[in-house]
Amino acid sequence: MRPQPYVPVGLDDKPDAAETVIHQNPQKRARVLCSYDAADATELNLTGNEVIFVTECNPPNADYMFGKQGLLKGLVPRAFLELLD
Repeated sequence: MRPQPYVPVGLDDKPDAAETVIHQNPQKRARVLCSYDAADATELNLTGNEVIFVTECNPPNADYMFGKQGLLKGLVPRAFLELLD
């Protein structure tokens, strides 16, 4: 009897939902134009001239983008951003 090859649990050929969203909505780099203090816990505090990663909100929002700043994630106002990519 031959041993069966190792197959990690939960890994299959189909991409998961999060992976599909990432491919449909790729991250872009954006420079913060001026400092911004978050209005609530759903937003990020921004420092002028820093570069963060942003994606479109789902559903799309004309005033905000979804930002990633190191390990922090939250909404950022479009008016404070210059898209680099």
